[in-house]
Amino acid sequence: MKVVKILSRCILAFTFLLSGLIKANDPLGMVYKMREYFVVWGCDDVSYSLLTIFTIVLASFEFCLGMALVIGDKRVLANAVKIAIVFISLMSLFTLWLALTDAVSDCGCFGDLIVLTNWQTFFKNIILLSICVLLWWKMDNEPCIENVTIFKVADSIMCGFIVALSIISLHHLPRVETSSYKVGTRLNQIETFFVEKDGEDVTEDIASKKGRTYLLVAPYLQDSDEGGMSEYNAIYKMCHKKGYGFYCLTASDEAEMDKWKHNTAAEYQFLYSDDAELKTMVRSNPGILFLENGIIKGKYSKNDLIKIIKNEKKDCSR
Repeated sequence: MKVVKILSRCILAFTFLLSGLIKANDPLGMVYKMREYFVVWGCDDVSYSLLTIFTIVLASFEFCLGMALVIGDKRVLANAVKIAIVFISLMSLFTLWLALTDAVSDCGCFGDLIVLTNWQTFFKNIILLSICVLLWWKMDNEPCIENVTIFKVADSIMCGFIVALSIISLHHLPRVETSSYKVGTRLNQIETFFVEKDGEDVTEDIASKKGRTYLLVAPYLQDSDEGGMSEYNAIYKMCHKKGYGFYCLTASDEAEMDKWKHNTAAEYQFLYSDDAELKTMVRSNPGILFLENGIIKGKYSKNDLIKIIKNEKKDCSR
């Protein structure tokens, strides 16, 4: 029984640590997923800033709970298991509703790294809840130490790490890429990638284009940050001068495209693609996907634009 208890504790802790770390690595992905939930519930105007704060808090909560399950003594562990029972019970009810209604394709608990169906997620939660009950049942056998200062310090440090990782990932893209649009991938090998121009499929033209191509990815222009538009326009002019391709991929309609052109003085071409696919390409709104001979060579957030200009200047000086 002791071995079973230790193994159960490790499984529960690992699940929370992994879930928290994945959310911190890709907070915008979780924001997009929560946005899907609120749209289903009829709350289309929920603030992205509020969802971002909630994601960071959730990532920190899950990771710190995992830490408590790993290194906590009897008192800390008892509180952690209580919290885990309440949290997983609520998530079980939520995922049961998801499984029955299929309102959203997957819960997004583990981002793009591990995609589970709604029923798989529900049964996963039932298993975790059973583990919590087992740990709670055998709690009296856990050792109790007098000094928990080391745990408190370690948990505080790790919580700070998760918050810092979330903020860095928001500003400079996920530290670990888990989507299909990884650097080094050939674009035409990604089955879900497609783009249209005036209703005509131009996917292969973009995916097999020779030389360098920059794709400005903006799922919804009305939600995109216009703050870096001078840099985007500078990159477009540089591309135009050198004969590189430069296109804006969006899911917005013609009216939003015209408004964007008016507000930003954009001269580049616009292509249409699915909003979910665009959100997967680059975790920034807007962001840039850099291709060379159809192969993804770089991904840049709206805060990394200066890197593109510097890289091009270096190439010119060689």
